[in-house]
Amino acid sequence: MSLGRPVSVDRRKKLIAILAVTAVIMAAAIGYITLRGGGESEPQLAEKLRSLRSTLDLMMIEYSEAVKNGSVKLESEYQVALSLARRASIIYEDLENELVSIDREASMRLGELINEIVMMVEGKEDPELVERKVVEALEIIDSLMDVL
Repeated sequence: MSLGRPVSVDRRKKLIAILAVTAVIMAAAIGYITLRGGGESEPQLAEKLRSLRSTLDLMMIEYSEAVKNGSVKLESEYQVALSLARRASIIYEDLENELVSIDREASMRLGELINEIVMMVEGKEDPELVERKVVEALEIIDSLMDVL
């Protein structure tokens, strides 16, 4: 028995993806608001780094599904990827001072990578090129987390 018009599989997948991303963004926002404050303790800094890592990782998944040959295949996934890339930039800006005190060179490179990633996503560049930048950024995040 149907309670209404059937929903196509593609539309259902898009809705699920949008809901999942919304939940991740909300969780990151709640964590960000909860942890925001003066100097970060190591557990708080580690949590924010994990949030940055998750945001970049999810952004790459969405972006690789959304863009091909410089054009957008799936607009909803592209918008989510763009939002996540920009969110990663905001998270980094919030952490930058603490990260510089841990490892200046790694922190500065991470900032450069995140800026490049945002520009590449905005420019709808090849997902493989974006992924290389994301992988390098994730490696830096992991190395910073190892220090904590």
